[in-house]
Amino acid sequence: MLAHNQALTADLATVAIKSSPDGAEITIDGKFVGTTPSNLKLKEGEHTIVIEKSGFKAWQRTMTVTAAGTANVEVTLHKIP
Repeated sequence: MLAHNQALTADLATVAIKSSPDGAEITIDGKFVGTTPSNLKLKEGEHTIVIEKSGFKAWQRTMTVTAAGTANVEVTLHKIP
């Protein structure tokens, strides 16, 4: 059973998402997945990441992650004037 679970996680990438300020909403591929800071497991491939917090400009990027890879996303959100 352990080998089966390892096989399931082998095709996932770990993505650590942080924002300044903390507590921003994270949306990946159109689905809300949590708030910053978070460590997420994403399937291999291309993903659109949106980070939003009330009173700040939204941040969006498309990134490609590789199986068993790791990525760090650190975002500074800018206040809406």
